[in-house]
Amino acid sequence: MKNAILYRLQEAIEFPQVAHEYRAPEGNEWRTVTFYNQAKEWMIARITERVLPSAAIKRYVAMKAAEFVEQSGQKANRTQKAIWKDEYVETNLPNAPMKDVFVSLYHNKGYLFVGTGSQAIADLVTSELRHNIFDGDLKIMLCNDDRRISAFLRSVMDGNTGYTLGDNFKFAHDDRKISFTGEMAESLAIDFYEVHNPRPVQVQFAAHDRHLIATLNEKGRFSGLTYDVAEGDDEQAKLFLTASALDELGNIMDECYEDNAL
Repeated sequence: MKNAILYRLQEAIEFPQVAHEYRAPEGNEWRTVTFYNQAKEWMIARITERVLPSAAIKRYVAMKAAEFVEQSGQKANRTQKAIWKDEYVETNLPNAPMKDVFVSLYHNKGYLFVGTGSQAIADLVTSELRHNIFDGDLKIMLCNDDRRISAFLRSVMDGNTGYTLGDNFKFAHDDRKISFTGEMAESLAIDFYEVHNPRPVQVQFAAHDRHLIATLNEKGRFSGLTYDVAEGDDEQAKLFLTASALDELGNIMDECYEDNAL
C-alpha cells in the first residue's frame, strides 16, 4: 500500500468471509466491484471498468454539433450535447476495452484504510463495501478536516511531534502554493517556514528511525508510503509490517482528532 485514505470507524468491525465470484461488466455496465479476503484484517477490492477515451467522446459530440449547425443554422445547447454523449456511450460501451484496479483495504480498531490516492475510487469502494458486504451497516467518516490536519502539519514543522522531516513540502502563502522537493528540501522548507509562517499544505515526515516515511496533505491523504518490507519477506510478514506502518498512520490521525470528535 503506497497511498492511503483513512476513514474513522464509529464502531469496531470485522471483515466477513466473502466468496464473491469475479464478474466483468456486461452490456452497458461501466464497472463492477468484487471483494475477496486476503487475511483477517485485510480485503481486496477488484474494480473492473470499461474504458472509453474522453477524447473520442468529445470528437463525436463535436462532429454531431457541426452537423447540427450545418443543418439548422443554430448552435447545439448543453442538453443536446448530453444526448449525443449518451448516444456514443450506449453504442460503444459494450465493446470498450476493460481495465482492472486492485485496492487494498485494512482495518484496525479505529480506522478503515483504503489503499488509493484517488478520492473517487475510495468513495466507490467504501460505498460498495457498505452496501454489498456490510448490508448498509458500516458507519465510517472520512478523515478530511483540513483545519485539524493543518494544525498537525504545523506541529510537525515546529518540531513538536516525534516525527522527523523528509524532503517533500508544499505551503500556501500569499495566494500561492510553494513547493520544496529533493536533496535540499528540508533546509529550504524550514527557512521558508520560519521566515514567512505559511500554511503547511503537504509535509513528508518519518517515524521510528525512518522505518516509516509518509507524505500527508491537509485533506488527510497519505502518499509515498515506504516502510520495512523486504523483497524476501513472505506474504504474512509483509502484511504484518504493512499493518504496523498503517497503525502508525492511525496514531497520527488520533493526534489530529485528539478530542475524539469528527
